[in-house]
Amino acid sequence: MNIKAKHALRIVIGGYLAFLGISLFKQAVFDGVGNIALGSVLGPIFAVIGLAYAGSALRNVLKIRKEELYGSTDKTEDLVETEEIEEKEEL
Repeated sequence: MNIKAKHALRIVIGGYLAFLGISLFKQAVFDGVGNIALGSVLGPIFAVIGLAYAGSALRNVLKIRKEELYGSTDKTEDLVETEEIEEKEEL
């Protein structure tokens, strides 16, 4: 499984976890179904964790696509190349 597929799966899992948390919160608060205290506490926690997980995976996918389109965005590689060129010029 390649890296993009793993991140896509993480986006789906994070979205489902966020959906589950929101649904749990809505059922506990508005419908009064189940344990209200547990649903009103765990629902937002699930939603925040799911959104953070999906957001992190989405950010990584966008970074990978940017690197594929524009090449390496690592500034340390450019710095090392510049230093090597300067050393050669001094000799």
